Amino acid sequence: MRKMIAWTLVGGLTLGGAIPAAATDTVPGAKEAWRMLFGTRTSVAEVSTTIPLSQSDRDIVQSIGPTQQYYGAIAYSPDEGLLSEATVAAANHHSVEIARALALADCNGKRREGTAACAVAADILPKRYRAGRALQLSMGATAGFDAEYRKAKGSRSFAISAQSGLWGWGPDDTAALQACNAQDCKVVVRD
Repeated sequence: MRKMIAWTLVGGLTLGGAIPAAATDTVPGAKEAWRMLFGTRTSVAEVSTTIPLSQSDRDIVQSIGPTQQYYGAIAYSPDEGLLSEATVAAANHHSVEIARALALADCNGKRREGTAACAVAADILPKRYRAGRALQLSMGATAGFDAEYRKAKGSRSFAISAQSGLWGWGPDDTAALQACNAQDCKVVVRD
């Protein structure tokens, strides 16, 4: 009998957002921001090298990467194994750090009492990911930025929520923050 893998997706799956890495008062315009972002065609799973996973589990985790939106993480309890109800994928966030924290918190809340604390089995990243970019948007926010914001005319602002993955844009900062609709929204692109 074959086991089914149950995945819980945490936060921001249909809504996206972005996190600026630079802590300056100036924000980039659309052209500069676009050069910092990754494509939206494919995500990949970068399997952890610090935890012991069988080759079969590695193959499973790597096959999941392209089915999830970046930035994300897959967490599991090593005592329970990958095919456990505690295994969680958090996806479509504005940074891998936020996705890791959410996946670990949800996994630890679901694991059986007395089992090992959850660990990150893999990160879900954009294809050709390189760390250190000053602006990161979730896959959903990147797609929205490309399809809507970049094509809009006139003055406009793009805002994101780091914690929820929400995002929004409008003709000015106030409208963008309102469209983002979360307490921690911040304007990250302005034209």
